[in-house]
Amino acid sequence: MGVWALVGFWANLFVEALWFDQLSFSDVFWTILSAKFTIALVFGFTALVILGVNVYIARYLASRLTELHLFNEELSELEQLFSSSRLVDLVTVGGVLVISGILGVIGLSDWDGILRYFNQVPFGSNDPIFDYDIGFYVFSLPFWDFVRFWLLLTVVASAIAVTLYYLYRGAVIIEERGMQIRSYARNHVCLLGVVIFLLMAWGYRLDMFKLLYSESGFTFGAGYADVHARLYGYWMLIFVTIGCGGILVSAMFSQRRKLPLIAVGGMIISSVLIGGIYPNLVQYFIVTPNEYEMEAPYIQYNIDYTLKAYGLDTVDQVPFRIQNDLTAEDIQNSMTTINNIKLQDKRPLRRTYQQLQEIRTYYDFANVDEDRYIIDGQYRQVMLSAREISYDQIPSKSWLNEHLFYTHGYGVCLSPVNTATPEGLPILFVKDVPPVAVDDVLKITRPELYFGENMDAYAVVKTTLEEFDYPEGDENKFIRYQDDGGVEVSSYFRRLAFARYFSEINFMISPLITDESQVMYHRRIQDRVENIAPFLEYDDDPYLIIADGKLYWMVDAYTVTGFYPYSQKFSGLQRLPDQDVLGNQPG
Repeated sequence: MGVWALVGFWANLFVEALWFDQLSFSDVFWTILSAKFTIALVFGFTALVILGVNVYIARYLASRLTELHLFNEELSELEQLFSSSRLVDLVTVGGVLVISGILGVIGLSDWDGILRYFNQVPFGSNDPIFDYDIGFYVFSLPFWDFVRFWLLLTVVASAIAVTLYYLYRGAVIIEERGMQIRSYARNHVCLLGVVIFLLMAWGYRLDMFKLLYSESGFTFGAGYADVHARLYGYWMLIFVTIGCGGILVSAMFSQRRKLPLIAVGGMIISSVLIGGIYPNLVQYFIVTPNEYEMEAPYIQYNIDYTLKAYGLDTVDQVPFRIQNDLTAEDIQNSMTTINNIKLQDKRPLRRTYQQLQEIRTYYDFANVDEDRYIIDGQYRQVMLSAREISYDQIPSKSWLNEHLFYTHGYGVCLSPVNTATPEGLPILFVKDVPPVAVDDVLKITRPELYFGENMDAYAVVKTTLEEFDYPEGDENKFIRYQDDGGVEVSSYFRRLAFARYFSEINFMISPLITDESQVMYHRRIQDRVENIAPFLEYDDDPYLIIADGKLYWMVDAYTVTGFYPYSQKFSGLQRLPDQDVLGNQPG
């Protein structure tokens, strides 16, 4: 099983590298892969050092004990087995390695944020509260917040690990009358507690900057209570936390067992009073009675920085004077606009396309999009939909039919937005298979659709088997793929990789696949662009266009962040029920 898993890992890596190389994006693949490997290695090794050093210290300190006193009871035979020093060491080392690996994976989870941090550029604009460059909030603050969280998690894991080790070795003895703790064990755990308190203090410092993302006030961003109460509260909590750490240090040199409890209890009480109750009292008694006046400057910050974030701060506002003197001549002079007023609705139009132009049940119109063309010398807004292959509906399902025979959709259906037949049906400007167009600008010479919105299955082209192209009456037309849109099989070595990647033995044994054959995968448009540029945010509705007789997919992409201070987040466009909702696009 281990060998099979390693082969799977290699196949996944190799096949993905081939895909990027075929698209001439090898640099993207290797940059991301090397970054992930380096990040996982750095975080994993750091965790190994922190955990390993602490466990080694615990082992060294506890080695002076010659007997185990687990819960102050006699050892059972099983416990005697585990009392073997060598076995305990093996279990301890294994546990440290596993936990370090987990912490390395956790560090890897923020690989894109880490890359942003090391490749950041200044925005050239500062926030109104701390006067830091916006780039600090977009790139640096999320990075340092993640690093602090990870370090806190690692130190807590170390504290738990050494406590369990001391418990097992008898340095911590649980009795009916209480808990007995050896001084070196108490000092070690207290020292880790000091580090935890220092990391908490660092967290409060970072929380000050995160106030500029606050959603607790009248507007997005820090309000009066945040700036005049919560901000100072964080400063007080920093000193309280450091003071609690000092109490733990004193506990290392004192016999007073309650000092650690006092430190933890004091921290909890201070967090509630200073971090919670105090800002709420300021909000209730000072801000709320005169909220608009108190929040006015912060509302203005919200307006100004929201405009900056969306690039609207340079837009000139010009009053629009309403005139009630519209004439027939004005309408006649605006016929381009009038003739493109949208009367068709996408939902019923998609169903109509399916009824009129589906041709066969294995075709499907997944979505209706809009476009604009100069048709017969006139500017026309149109609706169109791709005729994709529906793998759920293909006849005689088999590996051959699904991946070698039915490989592509065919053409589009296109109609203007503002006209219909007397029966209410759309007037089709592009229809049928092969596609028939009313104007040369809409003429399609390459109607094959090997990529689409719903194409999740892979396809193998340029095999010895002719591909199904389109139906013509009771007969079928066939085609052989002539382009280079897939990854060449080219060798038996690649056959093995594809067989493992797709879990399909036919790559190894099928005589239909030759060295010249190509494998198309990641055929769903959204999947392709997200793999190529994962640092962008994409509109979830790719759209099709006709140009030079070919069909091209277009996707709108955006650079987004949720960390622009005082910038109101964009909650998304509420679309029609049959369409997806564009997710949160933060400013």
